Amino acid sequence: AVRPALAPEAAPLEFAALYGAMAVEKQWPTRVAALERAAHLCVAAPKQAAAILPALIPELTPCLWDTKKEVAAAAKAAVTAAFGLSGNRDVEPVIPKLVS
Repeated sequence: AVRPALAPEAAPLEFAALYGAMAVEKQWPTRVAALERAAHLCVAAPKQAAAILPALIPELTPCLWDTKKEVAAAAKAAVTAAFGLSGNRDVEPVIPKLVS
C-alpha cells in the first residue's frame, strides 16, 4: 500500500477526507483502504488522532457491522488502534471486548 508522507499535523485533514471514503456507498476495497489508512494514522500521528477521537469513533463504528468481512476486519483494527489512543490504562484491558 502506498502511504504518502504527510506531516502529522495534517492528520485531522486526512481523517476528514477518509470519512467520505468510509461511506457505505463506496466500493468495499475503497472502504478497506480508508480504514487501513485511519489505523496507520493512529500510529503515525497519535497526538493529532487522539485530539479528534470524539469525531473519529462515530465514523469508524458503522464499518464494524459491514457485511463484507474484509471491511469489518479493517474497521476492527482501526477502532482498536483508535481506542489505544485514550491513554487510560483502566480501559486498555477491555478494549478487545469493546470492539468485538
